[in-house]
Amino acid sequence: MRLPTPTVFILAPAAIGAVGAGMVYAQQSPRMTVLVLSQSSPDASGPEPLEGPSPGAFASALRRRGIARPLLREGSGVLLPAEGAVDPGAVARAREALDRGREYLRLLQLPEAESSLAEAARGVRGVGTPDAWEIRREADIALGVVLLEAGRREAALRTFMGLLSQDPRLVLDPVRYSPFVQEALDQARATVALLPRGGIRVETTPAGLDVWIDGRLAGRSPVAAEDLVSGDHVVAVVAPGRPAWSRVVGAPASEAATIHVLQGAGADPVQGAVAIGRILEADRVVILSGGPDGRIRGLVAEVSTGRPGVARESDSEENLVLALEEELGFRAAGVADGNGQIGSGRGERAPWYEKWWVYAIGVGIVGGAITTMALVDSGGDDTDDLN
Repeated sequence: MRLPTPTVFILAPAAIGAVGAGMVYAQQSPRMTVLVLSQSSPDASGPEPLEGPSPGAFASALRRRGIARPLLREGSGVLLPAEGAVDPGAVARAREALDRGREYLRLLQLPEAESSLAEAARGVRGVGTPDAWEIRREADIALGVVLLEAGRREAALRTFMGLLSQDPRLVLDPVRYSPFVQEALDQARATVALLPRGGIRVETTPAGLDVWIDGRLAGRSPVAAEDLVSGDHVVAVVAPGRPAWSRVVGAPASEAATIHVLQGAGADPVQGAVAIGRILEADRVVILSGGPDGRIRGLVAEVSTGRPGVARESDSEENLVLALEEELGFRAAGVADGNGQIGSGRGERAPWYEKWWVYAIGVGIVGGAITTMALVDSGGDDTDDLN
């Protein structure tokens, strides 16, 4: 189809502009992915501090500058060794509380029995190793019995439901427990059977570690547990030569939650951050920490090599982004000095296919071709009319 000449001269600049805008956008859109972490102590495996440099503010500044696509560990499912550290004395204290509660129950001292049994269950609530889970199960069963004896059936049913949500195959010994207790447990089981189901997938670094979910061996990582009752479950990772890792993990309804336990992070802060960056497929990692006089310190590390760069300091997250532009691979007009100020400098050399003149030539070629074709078509139309 041949377009009239006025239409061509309207569409040609529009097409050229669209192509140019697309090329400029492709050139300016960030391709670098940067993981932002906050570190206030020498222990890289420790939890991020509640106060201090804000990874969120630094990530927002990165996004506004268009330097890179920021990532935050929060919500990523990557969990550090210190975030699931098991208190070595928790199991022993819970066992003592369980024994006291059983003795109080035998003497029908119900208030004292309830207090001790609740203490035992609470002490190992987030510990998923087999010995801790055995104490938790026995404490909750005994607590349910105490509540039934005290005439608090609804509270007993809630206790049984919480236990059955994590151990739906629980069966009571008919010799030890009366039909009254069995009936309450069956009622709680019927209610739990109506709850939605979910799942949990557990990955670890290094892989091949034993994973326990709700006191049962799920297998070696990576492993997925399906058809779990939606809600809280206790996940434990046991590695030879390392302290057990355990914490409560939520299983959402109709889907699976994925967690990655970084057991092999080590004590070096940079290498620990780089290990997290590899899991999240980041290109670089920025480690934020507090500097002197309330200043903020930022260290950039390459994820592929694990090599740290030069640390910079500034008075805010926004200015620290400016100071770290060169380290982040941004083709800045200047190079930041140690005080966060931008001086003269050439920055990183861009490859030839990212040069501005390459895009200008491309736009010119496309625009010239469109205009030439339009003129040829319009000339042909005029000849036909004269004939």
